[in-house]
Amino acid sequence: MSSEQSGRSLASYVEKLFAALDAADAAAGNRVRQLAASRTARISLDDETVLASFIDSELQVQPDDASALVDGHGATDRDTVVDLLTGRAEAFAALLSGQLEIVGEPDAVAGMLQIIETLLDAAPRVPELQLLERELVAAHVPASRHRLSAPQSSAWYPDEITADERTLLARLDLLPADPDH
Repeated sequence: MSSEQSGRSLASYVEKLFAALDAADAAAGNRVRQLAASRTARISLDDETVLASFIDSELQVQPDDASALVDGHGATDRDTVVDLLTGRAEAFAALLSGQLEIVGEPDAVAGMLQIIETLLDAAPRVPELQLLERELVAAHVPASRHRLSAPQSSAWYPDEITADERTLLARLDLLPADPDH
């Protein structure tokens, strides 16, 4: 299901999210501007993709252009967004499980994750963000009810490696070599 099927396009959601954040918490809005800096991000939700950047401190959201050079690409689905907004999943856990994909240079990836966390942190305090959340949740039909049954969180201590983390590390070829071989 695309966000257009719910009555609002992805571009409109992105614009409304930032406008609500910026109006309610100018410091958080400025933090997002600093994190984004002069970068351009490709943002994908289900089957919609937009380009987002700040030009002269103003958010610009444009339709995707496959030839556009971007600094990072974030992609997820509506199930994951709803899980994040309702507290059923943490951004880090969604990243480790592959439900949230962020690609780019390390500083761009870190910036995108911090922007997500800034929005999630502000959501409980900003009525306009809560309205957008309710709109998204109300229009959402989960792909799998089983997936939403239990909260997902990341391991608290670095030495607690979950199966999802091990799979991600193996996929990225980041597991240490076996010293016995």
